[in-house]
Amino acid sequence: MTTQDPESPTTTPEGGRQDLEVIYSWLPQGALDLFISEYLRTGNANVAWSAIRKDYRYDEWFPGNRTEDGRVRYSEEEYSKIVASYDDALIGVGLNPDLYRSRYGELISGEVSPYEFENERLMPIYERIVSATDSIQQYYAQMHGISNLTTQSLMAAALDPSVGNAVLNQQLTLAEIGGEAYESGYEFSVQRVEELAAAGMDRAQADSLFTDAARIVPILDTLARRHNDPDDNFDVEEFLSAEFFNDPAENRRMRRMISQDRASFRDKVATRTSATGSLTGLIAE
Repeated sequence: MTTQDPESPTTTPEGGRQDLEVIYSWLPQGALDLFISEYLRTGNANVAWSAIRKDYRYDEWFPGNRTEDGRVRYSEEEYSKIVASYDDALIGVGLNPDLYRSRYGELISGEVSPYEFENERLMPIYERIVSATDSIQQYYAQMHGISNLTTQSLMAAALDPSVGNAVLNQQLTLAEIGGEAYESGYEFSVQRVEELAAAGMDRAQADSLFTDAARIVPILDTLARRHNDPDDNFDVEEFLSAEFFNDPAENRRMRRMISQDRASFRDKVATRTSATGSLTGLIAE
């Protein structure tokens, strides 16, 4: 947090109104008019900057720049450069900065540097969305009611100012889990996906588990019916209970069915068991 007022821009203006309008064209119009008026009246740039900072419109011109005790975080020139950098970062991912400038004050008051905004907040979201499969993107679009499925529309939803970073990361994780499941032929409710995420599932685990499930579950379901298993079927939820939640009863059941018809199962997959007895590394032969 800034402990004292930053210095005003040090350039000493020269010339008349037209020259000043060019030199300080980056100022909001009201602030520019006030600066020119005060400078031409006094010939002192510091007086002009002081007038801007004392004006009741300051928080409209430079939202987020004034601290609770009335000081300012950045010189007005530095503030303008930071805002321009925010704009450039958004343009870089195909978004119109005009749609987000009303939220810049929150970034400024939080002293979020242009580097942090672009490289720690914006780009990780962009890369997750761009690298996502079609199924993940579609699941995320469905969560937000997006009909125009483009990277820009997904980014716009992701950067909804009402969504905090923690909530956003959770939403993207839900979309990744739901999308990976859908790619393997399974469709879960949002509530179930939330439960899987809450239990610690991430995209990599979802990809591995649902890919395995697509191969293994149909075989185990057939074996359950063939050998008159008490449950008489085997579905993806039971597979998750065994392989993700490490349910001992489901693990024993899977091993029992495999041992009863090991030859048929071995034709399809190879397995290895962990120290806890859970089947792991279900790999197609």
